[in-house]
Amino acid sequence: MMAEALADLVRTAEDAGIRVISDEIYHGLDYAFAAETAARVSDNAVIINSFSKYFCMTGWRIGWMVVPPALVRTIERLQQNLAISVPSLSQVAAEAAFDGRAEMEAVKHGYEDNRAFCSPACRAPGSIPFSRSTARSTSMPTCRASLTTASTSPSACLRKHT
Repeated sequence: MMAEALADLVRTAEDAGIRVISDEIYHGLDYAFAAETAARVSDNAVIINSFSKYFCMTGWRIGWMVVPPALVRTIERLQQNLAISVPSLSQVAAEAAFDGRAEMEAVKHGYEDNRAFCSPACRAPGSIPFSRSTARSTSMPTCRASLTTASTSPSACLRKHT
């Protein structure tokens, strides 16, 4: 979300007595504009983030939360009952990931190139851009080549429309 829209959403939620929990796991993989954090907008927001997406550590199960001071002890007690500890190897790898920003940016630009390549074909008449396949579990977006025949990958969509 753009900064102004996020600020409006947080303000509206807080005015209604609703605590904001912001899933910011995809931050860093932004293309059109820099992602905004709810932490900049509100001291009461709960921020959830992870090394899985931007730092390419999917499956390592390491992340972080930013919470208001009044929630720290409650979150600590909850976490202690859900997990014993993040594996040492994951902790070492996560710390080292901060030194790999240049590599992470190169990966991000690869995603951006793929997005730019696939997007026009998926916007063709009769296509539904980047819908998720229901036939299989995947985290990669897929494109439907037509309303009746679903492709299993963006490249299949491109073949259909080129």
